[in-house]
Amino acid sequence: MKTRATYYTPERVQAARANVAELAWAGRIRDTAVAAAQEAIDAGAEWLWESVTTQGLPRSFAVNQDLGSPITGTDIFEYGNYPWLADPYARPWKLEDPSSGYIFPTNDFAAFYASALDANGNFNRDLGDPQYLVNTAYPERGPDWGVDDGWGWVDDDGAKWTLCAYYNHWFLWHAPLPVGDHDMTSIRRGLEALRDAFLYTGDLTFAQHGIVLLDRFADAYPAMDTSVYTVGDGYRNSDGGRGRGKAVGSIWENGLVGSLTTAYDAFYPALSESDEAGVLELLSAKSEQYGLAPKETVADVRANIEHGVLRQIYPAVRGAQIFGNFGMHQNTLAQAAVVLDEPEAAKEWLDFLFAAGGLVNEGGGDSSVTGGNVAPTLVDSVDRDGWYQEGAPAYNILAINNLQNMADTLDGFDTYPVADVASHPKFEAMVAARPRLTMLSTYTASIGNSGQTGKPLLMGTADRYVDAFERYGDPVDAQMAYLLNGNTTEGLRSDVFSPDAAGIEDRIGAVIDESGPLDLGSEDLTGFGLAIHRTGSGGNERAMTTSYSSNHWHGYRTALALGLFGQGVDLMPGMGSPEFTSTNARRFEWESNTVAGNTVVVDGTPHASMQVGRPLGFFVGGGVNMSDVEAPGAYPEADTYRRTSVLVEIDDERYYILDVFRVRGGSEHVFSFHTAEGPATRPGSNSSTSPPEVTRAPASTHPTRVANPVRGPAGSTGWATSSAAIRRGPSASTGRSWTPTACSTANRTCTCG
Repeated sequence: MKTRATYYTPERVQAARANVAELAWAGRIRDTAVAAAQEAIDAGAEWLWESVTTQGLPRSFAVNQDLGSPITGTDIFEYGNYPWLADPYARPWKLEDPSSGYIFPTNDFAAFYASALDANGNFNRDLGDPQYLVNTAYPERGPDWGVDDGWGWVDDDGAKWTLCAYYNHWFLWHAPLPVGDHDMTSIRRGLEALRDAFLYTGDLTFAQHGIVLLDRFADAYPAMDTSVYTVGDGYRNSDGGRGRGKAVGSIWENGLVGSLTTAYDAFYPALSESDEAGVLELLSAKSEQYGLAPKETVADVRANIEHGVLRQIYPAVRGAQIFGNFGMHQNTLAQAAVVLDEPEAAKEWLDFLFAAGGLVNEGGGDSSVTGGNVAPTLVDSVDRDGWYQEGAPAYNILAINNLQNMADTLDGFDTYPVADVASHPKFEAMVAARPRLTMLSTYTASIGNSGQTGKPLLMGTADRYVDAFERYGDPVDAQMAYLLNGNTTEGLRSDVFSPDAAGIEDRIGAVIDESGPLDLGSEDLTGFGLAIHRTGSGGNERAMTTSYSSNHWHGYRTALALGLFGQGVDLMPGMGSPEFTSTNARRFEWESNTVAGNTVVVDGTPHASMQVGRPLGFFVGGGVNMSDVEAPGAYPEADTYRRTSVLVEIDDERYYILDVFRVRGGSEHVFSFHTAEGPATRPGSNSSTSPPEVTRAPASTHPTRVANPVRGPAGSTGWATSSAAIRRGPSASTGRSWTPTACSTANRTCTCG
C-alpha cells in the first residue's frame, strides 16, 4: 500500500502554500479553488456520496446528435456541440434546452432514481416506482412526453432522447464545457475543486468532503463499462468508434482517472495514519447500509481507493478501456504508478509504458494494447522539426502537452528514476516546435483537424510556454508566453507548486527587453511538411503557406493547400475541426475531404493516404518568396501533382501572389478556392471573360451532419467527394459566381494559375 505523497510531495505542497500567501496570482488560484469547492461543502458529505452513480445508469455525451432538440431541432447546435445546461447542485437531474427554455426530463427522475436503488446502492430501473414516470412539467403534452427512466425517452416518431444519460455523463462523471456565458460544473469538478482547495489551504474540511466523494467513486468505478451502451441504442461515448471505455469512453476516461488519481495523492496526508479528516463515521455507516467493503479504519479507506481506482488503471489500459491520443493513456498510467508508489507495480507499469507496442484489434469488438510505445515514438515517429506523426497542429500539440504532463509526473520519482522523459533530445525538439506554426502573432496555421474555420487562435497557453522557458531557457518560449499573455509580463505565472515561482515576470521581461516580441522568419519545415513565408511587419505583416504534411490520423486530404494571411486575418482558412466527431457525411465528404482545401481535385476523388510530400525549392530574397512542392502520393494516377507559389512584395503595403498548380493525369481537375464567408469583390477588375478551357461547375448543397458518408468510386481511397465542392456564390461586384473551376483536356494535362 501507499506510504507517502509522491505526486503532490511535501516540498511541492509547502511551496504552493507559500506562493498563495505571498504572490497575488497564486492567491487568486487559491481563491478560485476555494470558491468552487464551496458548492460541494454546502451540499454536504452525505449528499456527495449519494450523488455518485453506478454502472446501471447509462452515460452519453449527446442527447440526440442527429436531431438536436425535441423542440427546436438542430437550432440547438447554435449553442455548441454539447449545448444542454444543468446545475447538479441547484437542480439535480434536470437539463435545460438553451434554444427553447424547456426543462427535461419532464418527470421527477431524482425521486425515481432514489426508488430504483437496490440493496447495494446500485441503480436498477426495474425497481423504480412508476409513479415518478409521469410528465408533470408540461402535462398538456401528454403523460409520457419527455419522460426518462434513465435509459432515454422515445417520442411518438420513434426518436430516442438520452436525457438522463447525458446528465450522468457531463454533470456527474465528466466535466462540462461552457455554453455561452454559462460556465457549468459537475460532481467530478467538485472533487477537483476540493482537492485543490485542500492543497492550497490545508483546511481539513475540504479533505473530509473530498475523501468521502473519492471513496464513493472508488466503490463504483471497477464495474463501469461503456461497451454495453452502444451507439445503436442511442448512447455515444468518447471511444474513437471502438466502443470501449469504463465511465465516459476510452479517450475522455484519461481525464477522469487523472482527477481521481491525483485527488488520492492530495488527500493522502489526511488518511495516512489517523482519521484526521473525520470520514470514518459516515463511510463505515454507508458500507454497513449497502453491504460494501468495511470502512472501519483509514487503512480500509486507502485500500478501497487503491483497489477501486489505481489498480484498475493498468488492466484498463491494456484492455483499451483507457486509450486516447498519444500521450494520454501513457500519462494516466504514469500517474497511477507514481501515486501508488509500489516498487513492483511501478516497474511493471512503467516498463510497459516505454515498451514498443500499440492498439491491436482482437476481433469481435475487443481490443488490446501491447505497449505504451513511448521510447519508439520519440526515436522513430518524431520528425526532424520536432513534430509527432499527426498532420493536424492541434493533435501534434496535444501529443507534446501529454508528454509534457508525463514528464512532469515522472520528474523526481525515485522509485523508477530512469524514466526521465524531459531530458530526451526528441522531447526537447517537440517542445521547441510549438511556436513555429504561428502566423501574424494571431493564428496557428489551420491544417487538418485543428481549430475553427478562420477563427483567431493561438494553440497553447502562456503557462505552458512559461514552463518550457523555465525548463529549457529558449527565448522563443518566453516570447510566446508574453504574446499569449496579451503582450505584457504582468500576471505571467510559473507553476504554483514551484519553489522558484516568484520573479518569473522579471525573467521573461528581461528576454523581451533584449530580444523584443516574437518575430519569426520564413522557413520550410520539411519534416512536418509546411513551407512558410513571412514578410512585412506590424499591420502590414503577411504570410503564405503551402501544406504538404501527412494526412494520416487527424490530417485532412488536402495536400498542397495554399494558405494566406494578411490584413490581420486568415484569408484562406482551412475547415478546422469537424462539427461532430462521429462518422457523418458532412465530416468525411466535405470538411476533411480534398474538395474543401485550397487545392486540386482529380477525377472527383480525394487524395490517397500519404506521408509528407516532397519539397523541390524554397527561396527568400529581394522581395521574392518562392516555394515549390510536389505530392507524388496524392493521386497514384497522376504523373505530376505540383504547386509553385511566389509571393512578390511591391512595397511595404502591397504584394501579390503568382500561383501555378501543375497536374498531369486523370480526366478532370477541379481547382478549388475557399476564403472568408461572404461575397468576394474585385474592385477595378474586368472579369467579363473566363480563361480558355475552363468551365464553371454546377451548384449543389452541402452534405448533412445526419447522413452516413458514402465511399468513393471503385479504385479510389477514402470517402466520396461531396458535390458541394462546386457550390456557387454570387459576387457583389460582377454578378458572376465565385466558384472552383473545372478543367478537362484531351491530353489529360492541366496547368492552373
